Amino acid sequence: MKNYTLPEGKVLVLRSCKPDMTSRNDFKWPESGPVTCPDWKDNAECGYGLHGWLWADGDYELKYKDHDAKWLVVEVNASDVRQLSGKVKFPAGEVIFTGAFKPAYDLVKKWFWIRHAEELKTMVVDDPNATMSNENEVSVTTTKNKSHASASGDSGHASASGDYGHASASGDYGHASASGDYGHASASGTAGHASASGYYGHASASGYYGHASASGTAGHASASGDSGHASASGNYGHASASGDYGHASASGYSGHASASGNSGHASASGNSGHASASGDYGHASASGDSGHASASGYYGHASASGYSGHASASGYSGHASASGYSGHASASGDYGHASASGDYGHASASGTAGHASASGYYGHAVVLGLVGKAKCGVNGALILTYYDKVANRRRHVVGYAGENGIEAGKWYCLNDKNEFEETTVA
Repeated sequence: MKNYTLPEGKVLVLRSCKPDMTSRNDFKWPESGPVTCPDWKDNAECGYGLHGWLWADGDYELKYKDHDAKWLVVEVNASDVRQLSGKVKFPAGEVIFTGAFKPAYDLVKKWFWIRHAEELKTMVVDDPNATMSNENEVSVTTTKNKSHASASGDSGHASASGDYGHASASGDYGHASASGDYGHASASGTAGHASASGYYGHASASGYYGHASASGTAGHASASGDSGHASASGNYGHASASGDYGHASASGYSGHASASGNSGHASASGNSGHASASGDYGHASASGDSGHASASGYYGHASASGYSGHASASGYSGHASASGYSGHASASGDYGHASASGDYGHASASGTAGHASASGYYGHAVVLGLVGKAKCGVNGALILTYYDKVANRRRHVVGYAGENGIEAGKWYCLNDKNEFEETTVA
């Protein structure tokens, strides 16, 4: 989308879909191109229209919570948008982007700030509580409500307080802070800081060592550049940090945290939290019910705690741990480890010499690679794999706790006869 320009009279709407690109009533969205509502009604009531969040602002509780949900950016005629509670609806538009949350959100916010900057140039402030200054290459206008603050130049600072406040700081070491409901804060340049507090606050920091923090319900925080940090606290918060050694933390219900780059860390706490870390030595941790944690790259670690948590680690020597009832843990790659603690947990390790451990009642441990080791829980099962040279294929051996000498809580491997044999794990 580097060459994209938002036409005059158009706005951008962010929305999410199920992984198969369907939404309510099984309506199928295109991945790109025109989209039209088949039963449009021009009113301010939910339904009978296409829905989303204008300029990525709204109630993110309404999003699809699948860990692989699709995020769409839709270009819409501004005159067609109808405001609803926590979202908007419109009769038609054009899907210009489909993919992950971060690039979709960043595209919408980029054009929000461009449009907003144009509005600031012609804005007439009539708030009696407004204060204005123009010092050291910093131009600031701060009002009680709908406040705006802009700072340009090295080490510039911008602060906007009040509902719907906006703060932007460009230049090295710039700081931007917006407090109040629906506040936005953006800092671009090396070592920039951006903080937005309040409901639906957004914070974005781009450049080396940038920090972004958004606190409040449905807050978003994005930090791009090496060693960037992003933190979003509050319900439905999103945090994304891209670049080597990036850190991303999202706390609150349905929080999402994503860190890309070598040695990235991602942590999501709260119900239905998602944490993803890509790159070698990445760590991903998701705590809370139905949390998902995914770490890709060599030696990646993924941990999910809470009911029905999922943990996945891909790459050599990756570790995946899921604690809580019905937790799932999967480690792909040679020498991977997968551990699921809690009743009905499942642990799977694919790759040579992988380890799978499922502790708790009815826990199952599966190793799909060769030379694996597995440990199951009470009334659980073991599955280990060997290579059948005669048939030229892999075969699986199944064992059940309490049968044929298999005991819960003990490690087993396959001997030369491809039978279960008790072993140890260093």
